[in-house]
Amino acid sequence: MNSRETVLAALNHRETDKIPIDFGGTSTSSIHVISYLNLLKYLNMAHLEVKMFDPMMQLAMVNDEVKDYFKVDTEKLYRPTPKFGIAIYNGWKKYQESNGISYLVPADYSPLDAGDYFEIRNNGILIAKRPKNALYFDNYFHPYSDHENPGDLDSVKLTNYSTQEVDFISESLGSLYGKTSRAIIFSIKGSFLETPCDLRGYNKFFMDLALNKKYSEKLLDILLENYIASFEKISEIIKGKVDVIKLTDDFGANNGMLISPKTYRDIIKPRQKILFDTIKKNSNIKILLHSCGSIREILPDLIEIGLDAINPIQANTSGMNPEILKKEFGKDITFWGGTIIPQELMDLDNTGITSLLLERIEKLRKGGGFVYSFTHNFQPDIDSEKIELFFKIPGNFSKRG
Repeated sequence: MNSRETVLAALNHRETDKIPIDFGGTSTSSIHVISYLNLLKYLNMAHLEVKMFDPMMQLAMVNDEVKDYFKVDTEKLYRPTPKFGIAIYNGWKKYQESNGISYLVPADYSPLDAGDYFEIRNNGILIAKRPKNALYFDNYFHPYSDHENPGDLDSVKLTNYSTQEVDFISESLGSLYGKTSRAIIFSIKGSFLETPCDLRGYNKFFMDLALNKKYSEKLLDILLENYIASFEKISEIIKGKVDVIKLTDDFGANNGMLISPKTYRDIIKPRQKILFDTIKKNSNIKILLHSCGSIREILPDLIEIGLDAINPIQANTSGMNPEILKKEFGKDITFWGGTIIPQELMDLDNTGITSLLLERIEKLRKGGGFVYSFTHNFQPDIDSEKIELFFKIPGNFSKRG
């Protein structure tokens, strides 16, 4: 089997000789640009060109040479505008950190030095801020924060992909599909919790869900309409070439869900089902959902509405023991990750990491339904040696009768 076939076999719950590996296939299985520079130096690949494509999480594009070295089976089809309205189709430019480290960034990426912060502005509006001692930009602008009632949404007009963005997706996919045998993953708009929080502000949208349900439901209906229109605009382009659609919506915290299961089932689930049905109706593409935290309570709901795979399986949160989840849901959903959390990578020595990973892989791989990945992106405080070790361990396994 080639890489694409191996990933699809896992998604169809078939065990294969090689455990499929994801690195850089999504924006939640990737690597911070500083961590990536460190890794390239460690691997004697410092000559490779480094591009930071995601301005929010400061993520690097993973080069083919690194994917080949780690025997990676996934390929990311990059979104034309990953975050904050900053496009990646207008070219690249050199960016230099204050410590002299340099790499390439989108031509439109020009953070402003504002003393203790870096700022990203769009048409003079402050969109995002990053403390100078922090790693990420946080969303700062909430355009619907002054809304009071459902009528305030009557004038809202959301845009979907522009002609330039559609052309970028089409050209990028045409080039990528012709040169790779890896499974291609594409992230689309489809959030029913994170995006409303970005639009309203977290405090206000959580209050909406509890006390202003007419507003929250109307906002979600507007988003759903936009998500479907956006998907349908590119569905013919990606059909037969993209293998996995990835959606992102963090529903969980460490000790439970961010919203009640009832709120999820009453307000979000019906709309999520419509979106899932639209994707499935127009293609054979598998659906992967990224949701951090403790979401055990709604896994049966997600399976019911057609979810194929869940990422990352955050093992240190309540109810998310990978072994137990595999026993309960392993026949119905693929676990994309569930191997190790960043704290374990930092705290354990190489022997401890190896032992833990071998144990978890043995339990998760049986019967297929498992893609090997880590719990969220590698950060600069993860040693490159441990990153290399992480990717070597699946090679200890082969299909067993």
